[in-house]
Amino acid sequence: MSEALCYAGRHDEALKAIRRAMRLPDWFHWDLAWVCYFRKDYQGCIRAIADLWRPETDPKYLNEVRLLHAAALAQSGGDEATIAALCKTFLANRPDWDLEKELNSVVFKDPADRDHWIEGVRKAGLPERHPD
Repeated sequence: MSEALCYAGRHDEALKAIRRAMRLPDWFHWDLAWVCYFRKDYQGCIRAIADLWRPETDPKYLNEVRLLHAAALAQSGGDEATIAALCKTFLANRPDWDLEKELNSVVFKDPADRDHWIEGVRKAGLPERHPD
């Protein structure tokens, strides 16, 4: 985006855009993990997520990554204790979240992608409905 803004003569905006992008390198790993999940390359997803985890990273910033990680592990037959711990931490940061809210938060062109995602988070332990 920064390059396009530069070509458009919007140099100040270009500078802001590139500086903002440089602060978010983790999003490239997140996007790679997301793509790998939908290609059913769960090990690739898990490897990309491993590149995100650093002690200085705010856990709430990575909360959705925890859900993706749990789903990829669940889809690949990963360690149940790790899956449960990831889902538990995700829900501790979003205590009212459930499958219904997740379904309403994602929009996929292909219903098979939506079903694949919901299958993974269901296997990971995301509750069907939030207990009121």
